[in-house]
Amino acid sequence: MKQSRGDTHTPTPNFSQASGGGGNTYETDGAFAFFCFCNEYAISALQLYYTKFGFKVASAKEIESLRSQLADRMREIVDLKNTIQAINADYAKLNRDLQFTIKERNDLATKLKDAESKISQLQEQLKKIPTPSQLPTALPTARQLPTALPTIDETRIREIVREELSAGAGSGIPVDVTLKRALSEFNVSIDKEVLEVDESSWVGKILARGLAGFFQEEQGFGSIMSELERVYSASRTSGGTRDAVQKALEELCAKGILDRQQKANQWGYRESAGFKERVKKT
Repeated sequence: MKQSRGDTHTPTPNFSQASGGGGNTYETDGAFAFFCFCNEYAISALQLYYTKFGFKVASAKEIESLRSQLADRMREIVDLKNTIQAINADYAKLNRDLQFTIKERNDLATKLKDAESKISQLQEQLKKIPTPSQLPTALPTARQLPTALPTIDETRIREIVREELSAGAGSGIPVDVTLKRALSEFNVSIDKEVLEVDESSWVGKILARGLAGFFQEEQGFGSIMSELERVYSASRTSGGTRDAVQKALEELCAKGILDRQQKANQWGYRESAGFKERVKKT
């Protein structure tokens, strides 16, 4: 197609079409659109120039080839832009990691400095502690131990006793007083109660059955009531009798005559180790 020399019409570039028949659309930003506009404008300007000065005008096939090459360059630019964005993202992440590492390093340096300061303080304290060679290797002898108690004024006690004895004698003759220290020994003994069997009471009846060997093995409350019913005709169903027997058993356990242990929500009773020494039959 030919154009007149005076025709100044400039073809409008198409930004939405990368190739003549492809129909593909590429989204670009302002700078990228401006780049495409410049390329389209350059192609149109070359066509006008060749027409104006009589040069051979590029064919539609050549123009389509240029458009295809331009579309390829556009794709390469988009890929480069995406690559740059990815690199920037990686750089930002690496920069954050670097800042975090620097902070950790500073914290560790501060802790190390504090630890070195504490170590120095401990070393100074250790220097004040005597070494094993400076400690005494032998215990002090009897002569090296103090012979007088600082809290007792023996001289004053001797004077008081002398004055009291002289005044009591009435003769005014001085009396010599000598104080002697003596260590006292204390023997502590515990007198345990010895029970006599009196079968008129429930305690006595239970003790009598113990002397007969009934409590050598652990016995439950039901077994004890059965034994008392067998020997003394005690009523197993009487509430008063059962309460009295229960109190007698608790009393004997409190005095250490019987031992008891709970199993399956029931108390079991048996004679203690000193049962035979502490129970006497009248």
